[in-house]
Amino acid sequence: IVFYNDAALRMIGIEQLPSGDYLSPGVVEVVNSLGSPIDHSDRPGIVALDQGKVSENVELGYVMRDGSTRWLNVNAAPVVSPEDNTVLGAVSTFVDVSVQREQKRMLEEQVS
Repeated sequence: IVFYNDAALRMIGIEQLPSGDYLSPGVVEVVNSLGSPIDHSDRPGIVALDQGKVSENVELGYVMRDGSTRWLNVNAAPVVSPEDNTVLGAVSTFVDVSVQREQKRMLEEQVS
C-alpha cells in the first residue's frame, strides 16, 4: 500500500501500516460474504495487482480484534501501462456496508 487515507484505515481497524507492507493476514481476518476466510491472494486489490483483473462489488468482512466484523463493499482495478499493458499498480475503493447488511439480516428474520 502506497497511498491511503485515515478514514480507510479506520474502516479496516488499522491505526498504522508498516512501511511498504500490504494488509497482512495477521492484522485482521478477512472473510467472504458467507463468513469463510478468504486467502490473501484472493482479495480484490491483490487480484488486480497479480492478475490484472478488475473486481467489482465484492463484499468482504474484516474481523476485528474485538471479535466484531466490519463489512465492506470492495472494488479494485489494475493501473496498466499504456505502452506495454503491464500492471503498474492497483486502485481499491471500499464502502462500509455493515449497517445495510445488519438491516437486511433483521428484515429477513422478520419475514421468516
